[in-house]
Amino acid sequence: KDQCVICKTETGLNSCKGCLVVFYCGRDHQKDDWPTHKRFCKHAKMTRETNWQALEHLKQRLEENPSANPRDFFASHPDDINAYLHVRYIYARAILRLGTRAGVRGALKSCLEIASMDGSNEQNGQEARDHVPTLFLRLGRDQECYDFLKEKCVGDLEGIYACENGSLCQPADAQKLSLAHAAMLSLLKIRILIDLRHLQSA
Repeated sequence: KDQCVICKTETGLNSCKGCLVVFYCGRDHQKDDWPTHKRFCKHAKMTRETNWQALEHLKQRLEENPSANPRDFFASHPDDINAYLHVRYIYARAILRLGTRAGVRGALKSCLEIASMDGSNEQNGQEARDHVPTLFLRLGRDQECYDFLKEKCVGDLEGIYACENGSLCQPADAQKLSLAHAAMLSLLKIRILIDLRHLQSA
């Protein structure tokens, strides 16, 4: 849940009007946090506005070609697409630095969009895909983290996991995973081990 960054209360919250992802229980706590928050807030607000400008430009180009198939448009306008993906990724990183759950959720949404629009190994797409499993884990969405690794990054699990259902308990072939994704898979296994030990000691 979202919390006031000062007192950690979860009720009666209002978001900062600049970054939209940091919450406070009242003006006093927002004022107390401003000396620390202002630099990150201004950067997040600036990148969000830049992101919307890039999105509006992309929409305008699409409106100029109303009969164009989206796939054909993406293929014929790589510079426009890459420009939008680049600023979207910068925005995701900016709100992620604010350290709130809302920031993590926003960054995850952006990275998933980037990953879905950029299926190649372009830098923005690859970096976004590397972030997605981490963000799922930070939000406690372990199953979705695993599903993303399986679907987007690993592909067919045959030969990677030595069982029919692709169990996390089986050893993985690290050569078929990026370093970031191999690390996330290891963290998932550690979480399962911790949960199993808690069950045994309960």
